[in-house]
Amino acid sequence: MPVSDLIDRYMAIIKWPVAIVVAAMLPGASMAFLHLLSQIAVRPQSLLPFLMGGLIWLGVWLLFVRHSRLSFLLTFEHELTHAIFAWLTFHRVVGLRVTLTKGGQITIVGRGNWLITIAPYFWPTASLLVILATWFWPPGYRGIGQAILGFSFTWHVTGTIYETRFSQPDIRQVGWLFSVLLLSTANVVALASILSFAHQGMNGLSDFFAQMARHTLELYRF
Repeated sequence: MPVSDLIDRYMAIIKWPVAIVVAAMLPGASMAFLHLLSQIAVRPQSLLPFLMGGLIWLGVWLLFVRHSRLSFLLTFEHELTHAIFAWLTFHRVVGLRVTLTKGGQITIVGRGNWLITIAPYFWPTASLLVILATWFWPPGYRGIGQAILGFSFTWHVTGTIYETRFSQPDIRQVGWLFSVLLLSTANVVALASILSFAHQGMNGLSDFFAQMARHTLELYRF
């Protein structure tokens, strides 16, 4: 039996336990997010390039992308994210198609699993690629890196809002209740992770997850 089939069977077993556990983490994640925002409010100037990059994409989105064929760029990232999680769960991707007007589709070997299906609705592929790229940039280009990260952050937010709806075939496939339970927390964590990295780099990222763990443990008295 292929490894991908074993993974798919295991993913089917843990689907609802994962959704419940992730949903239970929402209060802790939200409190950690609020703590992050309070830190940013004390020193907002550290995120000025990030905010400028975000505003640039927002302008591009409102003026050119939202109602134009350029939205296929969002579709491409969406399908690429499907493909990334297919590869991560040992599936062979044999086709990736993106059209200007009729969306996109990937074709994999095997039946697939819920993580492949739901990943584009929370996973910030573009922002993570920018974060990886900043590891190789000279320190003097930090402002430019922040601006590009802000651009990708707003790209992710607008794309997620644009694509996430109960009529979306992916959402219908995994189920709307499962989607709500998983995506609520996953999107809070994804957005806070990008913001915390933009604010204080890896230290900010580790601080956010430490705060989330602390609040969650306190909430449930572990």
